[in-house]
Amino acid sequence: MTVPHPIFQHVDNLLDKGMKETVIQQLYALIVSTAKTKDFALAEKLREKLIAVDNMALREIIGSAEIIEEYKSEYIDPDQIKLWAPLLDELLEEEKNALLYAIEEIILPPGKRIIEQGKLNDRLFFIDKGTVNCIFKKDRETHIIYQRHEGETAGESTFFGISVATATFICHTSVKLHYLDRQKALSWEEDYPGLLTKIYAFCKTFGVLDQRTNISEVERRRYERIHLQGKVKAQLLNESGDFFGNSFHGHLIDLSLNGAAFSITSSQTIARMLLGRICQISTNIHRLPEVPPIIKNGVIVAVKSHLRHDFSVHLEFRELLNPSIYDKLYAELVDSKEDT
Repeated sequence: MTVPHPIFQHVDNLLDKGMKETVIQQLYALIVSTAKTKDFALAEKLREKLIAVDNMALREIIGSAEIIEEYKSEYIDPDQIKLWAPLLDELLEEEKNALLYAIEEIILPPGKRIIEQGKLNDRLFFIDKGTVNCIFKKDRETHIIYQRHEGETAGESTFFGISVATATFICHTSVKLHYLDRQKALSWEEDYPGLLTKIYAFCKTFGVLDQRTNISEVERRRYERIHLQGKVKAQLLNESGDFFGNSFHGHLIDLSLNGAAFSITSSQTIARMLLGRICQISTNIHRLPEVPPIIKNGVIVAVKSHLRHDFSVHLEFRELLNPSIYDKLYAELVDSKEDT
């Protein structure tokens, strides 16, 4: 809660007067009343305060937890429980309630987009009813990669990974769904440390955690990657095309007509901030000094974690690489392999 509830000041005043027993009873009564009105966030805050006041008030602490869980259970739709049984049956009761209370319900008409190709997405979608198409667009061509139906999820790859969406998700029919925000999921770390891992395992079985596998079938060999070595200097640009911030450096991994990948060392926070940014890279190719420096602008569409502070940055060029340069690089690479 960003603004402290007045009850906490009242509690502190009573504590200053030495009225701890009164505080415990009042907090317990307030937890019951707020849980009954479905204000679970406040009920949990009040219970935290109860524990802070006297962590040996076990009857009230345990009793208040049971009351909160009881009212949360009443809040849950039985049809929803049945539909999502493959996931919910794997959860502890408190984990199940935490998930079902955290998700938000929306109903969308046909044609409504829930995830946009090339943009960030911080939500995991649980489809309760209807059909969602996963669409990949390249140049003027549109491909339906797959469909998602009731009892399935959408947005797994961007929710659990560090990447912009590689495809668009659009409602094929009228769709009822629930969504989970990443920030809410991250807040579970202390109270429900295994919950996000269990959701990930469910998505791995029933979802599509790597859309690129499907998309690569559409683009097979269209933009073949050449594995090259070289130092990379990268600089972020604003929408006007002007440089801003400090440049950063890495090592080239591969190059294609429409993009490049390079490795960097960074913190998780900074790596996530690179997503969706416009970036200019310049690189010289090792073993090919006759090839002029390659300087290209593009959008960072993915940042993948490898070791603790090692990441690969994937850049999609705004304009294709000059085909003659690409062909020369490809020919030189083939020749060097034959020489070895």
